[in-house]
Amino acid sequence: MFQTIDEQKAFCRQFNISEERFREAALPWIELESIAADYQKRKDGHTATVKNYLEKIEQCEYVHSLSCRVKDTAHLIEKIIRKNPKYLQQGKAITSSNYSVYINDLMGIRALLLFKEDWLGVHEFLMGKFRDDLAEELFAYIHKGDSRSLYEGKVQIIDEKPYRSVHYLIRDKKTDYA
Repeated sequence: MFQTIDEQKAFCRQFNISEERFREAALPWIELESIAADYQKRKDGHTATVKNYLEKIEQCEYVHSLSCRVKDTAHLIEKIIRKNPKYLQQGKAITSSNYSVYINDLMGIRALLLFKEDWLGVHEFLMGKFRDDLAEELFAYIHKGDSRSLYEGKVQIIDEKPYRSVHYLIRDKKTDYA
């Protein structure tokens, strides 16, 4: 993926990564190649995992439609380059052996609801199935002008946006390899 200088330059151009930004990440290309190779080996497992969760969530009567994705390898590497400077300031670093700890959106599922009030039913369903697997506190972006009462005491409201979304980060024990 990054074996030649031309491939490295093309990657940086594609993701608008300046030389300075790349230096700040303090990650040699060989480490990024190692992360990419490791992740690529695991992608089929991630696809199976996300489909398994999709099948479970499809059982929720309040969900109108579902979609899922597994992060593309190139986008993972770009995100690592972008995020590593923050971790370096904390005395940590992203490596091929720990990237899944620091990058928590390798897989994702989006559930669309017809009515915002349906969220409570979805929330109760998800908490009933996955409460013990939550990796962090739930958080939400709410639509500007929405009442906060639907979410208060259940999730942390982060900000008002032109959309509403609630985020559940579930740590899958079978794919937790870091």
